[in-house]
Amino acid sequence: MHYQTTNIRVESNTLKELKFKAVEEGRRVAELIREAIREYLQKSRDKVSAKSKKKDPLFSIIGLCQTGLRDGAEHHDRFLYGKAKK
Repeated sequence: MHYQTTNIRVESNTLKELKFKAVEEGRRVAELIREAIREYLQKSRDKVSAKSKKKDPLFSIIGLCQTGLRDGAEHHDRFLYGKAKK
């Protein structure tokens, strides 16, 4: 994994609490910060993904038709166009 260095400013009390937490967990402050950033970004991606699925009108039609076909996703070209995809 490639790392880049950056500087951030945090309130003194926040940094003090972060240092205590790092000692308590036997980890480095930088590890805790990287972990918090990864978690924040993942939550943000999940939120955007969930929101886009709710807004996309195509998701509202999933499951409306009951064709009895069990392999529709796998062989959709055959069902839609009458031939297998090359």
